[in-house]
Amino acid sequence: MRETEAAAGDGFVYQGEEVVASLAFRRKWLLERQIDVSTASLIRIRGESMMPTIAPGDIALVDHRLRDVRDGKISILRVDDQLFCKQLYKSPHHVIVTSDNIDGQPQHKPWVLDQHVGDVQIIGGVRWIGRDPERT
Repeated sequence: MRETEAAAGDGFVYQGEEVVASLAFRRKWLLERQIDVSTASLIRIRGESMMPTIAPGDIALVDHRLRDVRDGKISILRVDDQLFCKQLYKSPHHVIVTSDNIDGQPQHKPWVLDQHVGDVQIIGGVRWIGRDPERT
């Protein structure tokens, strides 16, 4: 597994990735979902803004071919030098970025992606989430 992190809250400064472990997926499962391992990676999620769907420490299987907005789906975004794990929605004129956690914290409030000043890129779409029961 190549490890990097994406924040489900305030953002995580991307500092590269490092191979730290292996995680096996059944070939049939990957083929059924049309996931190409050469264009996928595993990213550890930190922060609480995507709870309860994604908890801190969960691992996301990210398909880097999915760089368009998939309405209502979870994606990994790079905003300037920070990575985020967020849900994206299309509106007639904008892309809305949301968190699942609705606890009222400022970092969990929706924002408009195309009104952000700076460099923004969808890194990929989240296709699977893994959780270590020992971490929760």
